[in-house]
Amino acid sequence: MTKKRPAFTTRKPPAKNAETFIKGASTVAPVEDEKPSVSFSLRLTPTQLEQLRELAKRDDRSMQKTALRYLFSAVKSELGSE
Repeated sequence: MTKKRPAFTTRKPPAKNAETFIKGASTVAPVEDEKPSVSFSLRLTPTQLEQLRELAKRDDRSMQKTALRYLFSAVKSELGSE
């Protein structure tokens, strides 16, 4: 007789990894050549998505590269590092 698994399970990340990420986000200096290793989802309205598409087409870049370019130029200016 096999044990039935629940229909869904929730998995929490190990506390050590989450704490390391949170601490590292505020204490590690950015490295320009660093490869991305963390991602997150961003919900957009259909209008916002269309605006991003148009901007990416105008810049002749992918939507992801366009979003990163403009997002981090805004982040840098907000933090006063530019």
